[in-house]
Amino acid sequence: IQVKELEKRASGQAFELILGPRSKEAAPEFPLSPPKKKDLSLEEIQKKLEAAEERR
Repeated sequence: IQVKELEKRASGQAFELILGPRSKEAAPEFPLSPPKKKDLSLEEIQKKLEAAEERR
């Protein structure tokens, strides 16, 4: 990390912060694909639609 001062005034300071290159150890591992959705059966869809109608 490198800090470079740009301006210093009575109202405050401006500076630039230069980060080093990203290390491979610090890189988090992300899943390659999103989690798969559960396949809904026709009966489950009908139940959800009926429940939604009852709430209206």
